[in-house]
Amino acid sequence: MQTVTRLNPRVALRLATPEVSRPLATSVINVAEENSLRQNLIDQLTFSPMLDSIVQQPSIRYVDQGSRSILKPTVYARLWYADPEAGQPSGYVIEALPEAELGQRRVPDSERFAAAQKWAADRGAWFRILTERELRTHYLANARRLLP
Repeated sequence: MQTVTRLNPRVALRLATPEVSRPLATSVINVAEENSLRQNLIDQLTFSPMLDSIVQQPSIRYVDQGSRSILKPTVYARLWYADPEAGQPSGYVIEALPEAELGQRRVPDSERFAAAQKWAADRGAWFRILTERELRTHYLANARRLLP
């Protein structure tokens, strides 16, 4: 499910319940940790004055070793203002992953991350992978203190 949320500084962010997916049999994923990182990311993005809208889990289709696959990064965050000539992106496609999981997935997901980077570039955006180290900062603490 994709959720597009238009942001206005005077209006609280409304989030839809994320879609329920079947568990992956081949991967041990700490779902609570991943949901916590997703919420940390959304709190930080909501606090940003440059944010226009958030699309949660956009579907990115790509071919991996001859088979069709779908990647659903955490968010696609669109910005109010971007100047591509000055090297500013129109938004960010962000995958929030626990550091331990990222270390396990880096090699097998290179095709997947390359597809996300291409999808983002086609829209003038940048692809980023963020871990708890980048998300759980003083900026997050300030955002949570000031957000409704």
